[in-house]
Amino acid sequence: MFRKIDRLPKADLENLYHKFIALLDTNAVYKLNYLEKKAIEEALEQSEESKLVEHLDVINEASAKYPNLKFK
Repeated sequence: MFRKIDRLPKADLENLYHKFIALLDTNAVYKLNYLEKKAIEEALEQSEESKLVEHLDVINEASAKYPNLKFK
């Protein structure tokens, strides 16, 4: 990964740098993008319609999709 970052054009490297800094800045306010907002709105609508997914089902699906991560 570091080699790929080192090979980025200067403009892309600066863009990535600013994204890293924003992630590390605990005072920064995160703004949801359109797809994130849409996903949250869909989840809220499904919740209101009692179309809920059990916690364990979510954990199992996430674990299968991202086996290198640990979920609680």
